[in-house]
Amino acid sequence: MVLFLAIPLLVIALIMDIKVNILKTKLFLTGIIIFFLNYSVSYSIGAIYNVLHLLYIALFSCSLFASVIGYGLLKNHSIKTSRKINTTGLKIFLIFCGLSLFVAWLPDIIVSLINKKSLELIEIYTTQITYVLDMAIISPTIFICLYNLSKSNNIGYILLGIILNMLVMTGIMVIFQTIIPAKAGIELPVGAIITKVGIFVVLAIIAIYYEIKLFINIQGSGNENKEGKYGKTICNH
Repeated sequence: MVLFLAIPLLVIALIMDIKVNILKTKLFLTGIIIFFLNYSVSYSIGAIYNVLHLLYIALFSCSLFASVIGYGLLKNHSIKTSRKINTTGLKIFLIFCGLSLFVAWLPDIIVSLINKKSLELIEIYTTQITYVLDMAIISPTIFICLYNLSKSNNIGYILLGIILNMLVMTGIMVIFQTIIPAKAGIELPVGAIITKVGIFVVLAIIAIYYEIKLFINIQGSGNENKEGKYGKTICNH
């Protein structure tokens, strides 16, 4: 999925931003890069040591600093939309997304603590990095996004674009993570398919709708805010 979908999307997003250089392309590119950041964290820290370890570290480093640069460029622009994005439907969707990450992973942890055993799906690892990332970072980020959207702050729109992109990419990834092991004779329990696969697929489908809506209605170019800022500086001097 990463080789044949995520990487081509990254290349397309980069080319679009170089050629068009508007706010939409920068937001889309940053969203793709942050997907790679989440992916590289999981593999550089969570995967068992292997011959690709240096590659995972390089990917983590590049995507981390690229994400910081992308966010730095976006936050300097005044983001506006041609119509109200923060609808009741979106609020409900974001709340459900934030809570669903706990619904998907928290029961596993609680059961393991009650039974005084390790996590059932921990396999060969010392912990589940996905549980940590989803509950400690991604879920709180969703609620931070929701709060800033209610205040019409720039960070709200930036985080919304990033979160929606992450949901879409994750939904696609879990489909492959279910089909390919099944073909190898490794099948997940029905309960796990519903709570750990089905939820993310449904969220991805809904996220596609809101991501299209966001990018259609978002206004502003990559240069206009910069020019306005310089113009004000000159006038002030």
